[in-house]
Amino acid sequence: MKLIDLPPSNDEEWDHREATYEGDLIEATEEYIWNKSLKIKGDLDQPLERVQLLGPNIVDAACVALAGTAETVVQKVRQVRFPLDEAATEELDELRERADAARTVFFNAARQVIHTPPSPRQRKWIFGRIA
Repeated sequence: MKLIDLPPSNDEEWDHREATYEGDLIEATEEYIWNKSLKIKGDLDQPLERVQLLGPNIVDAACVALAGTAETVVQKVRQVRFPLDEAATEELDELRERADAARTVFFNAARQVIHTPPSPRQRKWIFGRIA
């Protein structure tokens, strides 16, 4: 959601960005949206990789979908230009819904795993075989 909320949503914010960057909206876009979007995505990558490494298949699949959605959001947000028009606003709203849906699927999968009691039978792996 931080990614989607990067582009300022009203004219006052856009005017402030333009004034801050002395009218250079390309520099403002690069500094304010492009660089921040990569940082936010980078901060998300490591926890998602940990979950993929340690989680069961159901969580892994949800994690892959969440990571894919985050990548799509980064690419779309980086295409935003000053100022936002109605089409861009609608696209960001659709991305917000898609990201929220991916997040919900991930949380539901994680909750399912957390609430499933461990199996009483444990396997011990020795040199690639079950002992």
